[in-house]
Amino acid sequence: MAVNGSPTGVVVISANPGGPAEKAGILPGDVILAIDNRSTEDMDIYDAAELLQGAEGSSVDLSIRSGVDTRNVVLKRQTVTLNPVRSRMCEIPGAKDSSKIGYIKLTTFNQNASESVREAIKTLRDNNVKSFVLDLRNNSGGLFPEGIEIAKIWKIQSVFALSDGSGLAVTVARYETPAHTDIDKVGVIPDRPLPASFPSDEDGFCSCLRDPTAPCNLNAAQLFARS
Repeated sequence: MAVNGSPTGVVVISANPGGPAEKAGILPGDVILAIDNRSTEDMDIYDAAELLQGAEGSSVDLSIRSGVDTRNVVLKRQTVTLNPVRSRMCEIPGAKDSSKIGYIKLTTFNQNASESVREAIKTLRDNNVKSFVLDLRNNSGGLFPEGIEIAKIWKIQSVFALSDGSGLAVTVARYETPAHTDIDKVGVIPDRPLPASFPSDEDGFCSCLRDPTAPCNLNAAQLFARS
């Protein structure tokens, strides 16, 4: 479970998929008010992390505020082997060029992140997927080198070793939006902001694309249009 400090308590950034916090229904944005009856007000996140961690099988008692509601949750600590990537191929009925969309959700930049993203892309491409969505919402951060490796996957620079031991980085591609706007030194402003009701799981993502009557529906053709 990734957390961040605040003057009012410890804010949950994300819960590890399959971990005790997720199973207990703890959500991003929830506030941990107390850990084993110790108030988290003005608590350093490192102190909070130390209190949350413990021997496998032991318990930790949390006071959680979700919106306006407060509840107590007892979590049983367990070792979580975290696969940071969840992926899904979404087939959209009636679509042409965008009939198959690859959805990749990356929850953290751990030591498995870049390889897991590569494997997901390969599997999706083997199924003739040409359009991808990389979902970084509620990502808890992690290892900076893994972030660099994942950025490299989307093949924008090549580095060549020189005889004196130095290297030369040559730009071989550009990052462009679907409308062909080069984002270099500009950044990214979303072309199509997601609806507030948009789900954060792979099944919900596919459902929003498939069901034109859903409040979260996105038109797949427009989403990947190169206008």
